[in-house]
Amino acid sequence: MKQKKGLIIGLVVALLAVFAVASVVGYKVFQQVRHRQALHALTEELNKMEGVISNQAFTDAESSQILDRTVSKGDYAVLERAVKDHCKDLFAKQNEMTQYLEKNEIEQYLTPEALASDAPNFETTTQKLAEFRETEKNLRESWLYLASEEGIRQYQSAQLKGDLKKLFDEYVENVTSSDVQSVIESDVAYYNQTMDAIGQALEYLKNNQSSWVMENGQILFNTEESLNAYNAILSQIPE
Repeated sequence: MKQKKGLIIGLVVALLAVFAVASVVGYKVFQQVRHRQALHALTEELNKMEGVISNQAFTDAESSQILDRTVSKGDYAVLERAVKDHCKDLFAKQNEMTQYLEKNEIEQYLTPEALASDAPNFETTTQKLAEFRETEKNLRESWLYLASEEGIRQYQSAQLKGDLKKLFDEYVENVTSSDVQSVIESDVAYYNQTMDAIGQALEYLKNNQSSWVMENGQILFNTEESLNAYNAILSQIPE
């Protein structure tokens, strides 16, 4: 079965794509002499944030330090904080989601041990699966909201005017026009398909209790037809 690492990598790759663009968001304005000094520190800081996202250039402590500090001055500091505060919340929600998925292995629901301990009605397993589905859905929707225009606009300050507002608008456009949401939806589809198949498998076993027995840690079906029907359900789980 596919590992949750795929989702984690997908999130990081998508965010890297966003901030590879965001790190040069001010280049056009940067060319204007009156903006050079003010934007230099901000642009360098955004470049460093790419290292934060990839977790290759900085330790966790250094990453937190970069996201918490403010190196710009005046209204540019307002822009820097808007971007960084959004990033911090986006990363926090990402971490919450990936940690939850890592802690709750959905594959465990169909192990021989899990089936044997909850047979023949699988009430506990079915309840756990429903709770997993609801929590995963809420975490995913919260994350996607933070990656949406409405979610990002929450971080926009009334102090951002003129060129600074244009820079923030470009940041919003870069995030919302990236592959972030499609990557999340695509990878999470794996969990939805897996949960659907597991639910169907449990329902099949519950409704056909006379067709199988647990023996030596394995499910043994008394007819080939029953075995094929069960395997057909399991085949719906993506690899």
